[in-house]
Amino acid sequence: MATLTVISDLTKTPLTRQDIHDAWTTAALGSIVQADLASDFLSVTPVSSFTDIGGASPGQMQWVALEQLMYCYHDEIDDTGVSLWLAVGPDMFETACILAEPAWPGALVEPTFDRWVVPVAYTDSSLGDGVNNRMIGNVHTGVPYPLNTETPETIASGTWVRVGIDGFVYGWIPNASGISDALFAIPGGGGVGAAPIDSERTAQEMKGGVIKTVAVGGRHGTTHPYLGFCGVQLGAAFNGVSQTDWGQHIRYRFIGFNDQSDRTP
Repeated sequence: MATLTVISDLTKTPLTRQDIHDAWTTAALGSIVQADLASDFLSVTPVSSFTDIGGASPGQMQWVALEQLMYCYHDEIDDTGVSLWLAVGPDMFETACILAEPAWPGALVEPTFDRWVVPVAYTDSSLGDGVNNRMIGNVHTGVPYPLNTETPETIASGTWVRVGIDGFVYGWIPNASGISDALFAIPGGGGVGAAPIDSERTAQEMKGGVIKTVAVGGRHGTTHPYLGFCGVQLGAAFNGVSQTDWGQHIRYRFIGFNDQSDRTP
């Protein structure tokens, strides 16, 4: 049961109505337990990591200390019966999507219809294959945090996933066969854009969703260095750490579809 500790001095006499009013309005409230609250009251619960989130009610909010993000429980999205915890700020926002193709955690995706998405999969860097290039964000489901602490797994087609659509999202840079440390890295303040994927990764059902450094003077041998530009990496990635077999995840500022193919250096 909640308790009130009276702070006002009630020893003086005579007491007036104002004295009694002040005693109530200035009293300290304490010893509140869940049972004292209204049955429909939704509190914000702090947890250490995303894996600790649980006990959900529609609209429930939980603060993940490790990521410094607030998550909200979205119950039965669009009457589908599917419910997901989605980030709602302060510097990352997610929405629920469903994969029309297998995707690697961190993959950059574009919509097909409704909530269905597919990895952005270029076969060349000049969009000569007719790919629409309408990226909406990156798949966050399956991305370990802290980043690059364990090997993710390919997410199957038909899976509902969390997709970062605004703020500082998680992206994927592959470790393509024969790639150098220089190309595997992204310098602090460097731009990033969607990129083709090598045949080795395609064979492993990593169909696309790759981001790489936007190089001054031309990206992937083209004359359009800003083609597929989608964001800015504020901090340096890779930092000399040994390459993993699958690549690395980075956090970057996603700006959405921004085809600047007509730009020149």
